[in-house]
Amino acid sequence: MTVSAAPDSTRAPALDERTGGSTVPQSARAVGWRWLVAWWPLLVLAALAFAVRWPNLHYIPQFTDEVFDGQVAYGIWEGKRPLIGVNAYTGAFYYYVLAGIFWLFGPSIYAPRVLVLVLGIGAVLATGLLGADLGRRAARGSGERSVRAAGWIGALVGGGLLATSAVHVLTNSHLAWPHCTLPLYLTLSLWLLERALTPSPSPLRGRGETRPSNSPLSAPERGAGGVRSTRGWALVGAGLLFGLAQQQHPTMLLLWPVFLGYVAVRGWTYFRTRWAYAAIVAFLVGISPLILYNLVATELGSLKESQEQTSGYQEGRDKDFSYRGRAIEIAQSLPRIVASAVELRPATAEAYLRDPRVLGYTALAVMGLVAAARLGAWSLPLAVTTFLLLLPFFPASHDNLPRQGRYLMPLLPLAFAGVGGLAVTLWVRAGSGRQGAGRIGRVVLVAMVALVVLYPLVPLSRYELDVLAANETNDRYFVTLGALERQRRPGEPVVLDPTLQRDRTGAAGTAQRTFDFMMEVRGIPRTMLEESSERIARQTEAQTALVLSDLQPSSIRNRANADAWELEPLVNDEGGGFTLWRITRR
Repeated sequence: MTVSAAPDSTRAPALDERTGGSTVPQSARAVGWRWLVAWWPLLVLAALAFAVRWPNLHYIPQFTDEVFDGQVAYGIWEGKRPLIGVNAYTGAFYYYVLAGIFWLFGPSIYAPRVLVLVLGIGAVLATGLLGADLGRRAARGSGERSVRAAGWIGALVGGGLLATSAVHVLTNSHLAWPHCTLPLYLTLSLWLLERALTPSPSPLRGRGETRPSNSPLSAPERGAGGVRSTRGWALVGAGLLFGLAQQQHPTMLLLWPVFLGYVAVRGWTYFRTRWAYAAIVAFLVGISPLILYNLVATELGSLKESQEQTSGYQEGRDKDFSYRGRAIEIAQSLPRIVASAVELRPATAEAYLRDPRVLGYTALAVMGLVAAARLGAWSLPLAVTTFLLLLPFFPASHDNLPRQGRYLMPLLPLAFAGVGGLAVTLWVRAGSGRQGAGRIGRVVLVAMVALVVLYPLVPLSRYELDVLAANETNDRYFVTLGALERQRRPGEPVVLDPTLQRDRTGAAGTAQRTFDFMMEVRGIPRTMLEESSERIARQTEAQTALVLSDLQPSSIRNRANADAWELEPLVNDEGGGFTLWRITRR
């Protein structure tokens, strides 16, 4: 007779002892550990990006006409509901997000740049995701652990390059323009598009190999029409994010052919399912404020304003605005952006194009795009090429770096993600040789990649030190605002003198508009005089007022104001750079 073995009653209690009498803590720790193993590269990238971007966030560069965007968001917080932003070709999404921050934490003059900082870090993480996808593709044919490690390498290299990019730090993560946030949405959109159309290879557990991305899928993995139904949501997300990218700046019109053509060629089976049409609907939702503004609120108001701005932008400028002229300017500026070649007093374009560092980074970016194509991510080189060929048709300048680098910045995450895939390819090849030589080759590769990723911090820190030494920062605004608030009497209005218009801070920004934004958010009543001839008595009924001016207030020089008001100088704090006065009715 066969006797079955009795259950081992001692094993479970032993396990309970190790876990403290419960399996729940062990399960929670296991989940946390798996999360860290999967996502630690993104945590590293976020920490690096924050550490590079936080210093001097509110001081460098000086405030530009970004303050106009801040005032639109403040108006939404007060109850306005616009469909567009400062310009008719910019949707209102960014402004509602900023208004939401005002609602959560209260209006603040610091909030706009903090939001752009967060979205800039988000762009770094999006580049890391795209680089991880290309890295895993480069490791096809390897085991599960190798594929996971390849994703880490691709994420750290691609995201790291954007994390230390001087132009992305100074412009796309500091200046609070909606345009500066565009790389986040575009990069995420292309990442999801690639996941939908060319899924990354999945490791075959226990086989030591992976299924190629172009291999047939098993029946359970297929949805209607022969495509993975689980990938359909990725296509929908890509459509929504591309719509949000379009809201930030009209240059995204240049990439419509890429998105439509790429899906039509590589994902034509999606059109036999609901997913392609859901993606189109999602895109329309993403750009819905612009649709409503142009078709309901106005008759193509975005197009009309764009035409007016084009003629006004070119008027009085001694530049070649032909296609050839702009193409040359782009060809001269793009290598500088890639190499973080920014200087407070820039050299000539020819000097930069002879700089081996500029040439080296440019060649690396090109190789990254080639690697992306070889790995099947054709959307990246197609997007870059199409954008560069069509961008010269847009009325924009590109030679004033770092500020004007925002026009070309959306291309850098795509190239840098490709460099991440290239790094993994070299890593795999280095490890395929003899054991000793392979180990040495990988050590050399890590050292070279670390140098390439971290070197841009050198020109970035040099640029910031030069700006601080020249005192071309926002410190004078904060110092003056503090002195004004300390000396201002309860209910006393502030007169912003016309001399503040002469202090131009970049783009259409002036010191007058900057102080106007600051005081509006701080709840300080103010009067902004456009002309020195304007009578102050018609702008305010108060008996006294503070006057903020560049040097001597020109508004008090005209006869009517001089006869009506008595002028008293006040003391500004050291480093203020502006003058404060009190006027009292005679």
